[in-house]
Amino acid sequence: MARSKRIPKLTHHKATGQAVVRLAGKDHYCGRWATDSARARYHRLIAIFLTSCRTWGPHPAPVSILSLRNNACSGKSRWQS
Repeated sequence: MARSKRIPKLTHHKATGQAVVRLAGKDHYCGRWATDSARARYHRLIAIFLTSCRTWGPHPAPVSILSLRNNACSGKSRWQS
């Protein structure tokens, strides 16, 4: 299934009166609904989300095949004589 290209909307969490946006499956509360500070936090979160390739959290560090082999193999293995 293809990912949606839409930008997540700021919504009203009626039970708490908070503004909330769901990014990468996680709810982020932005403050009281319909306030300038909630909209500002929403725009900051969306900017981070869009510049991080629509993922949330740190990107994994690149891993080389050699480092995988070294970490996976303990002692003598078929790659070592």
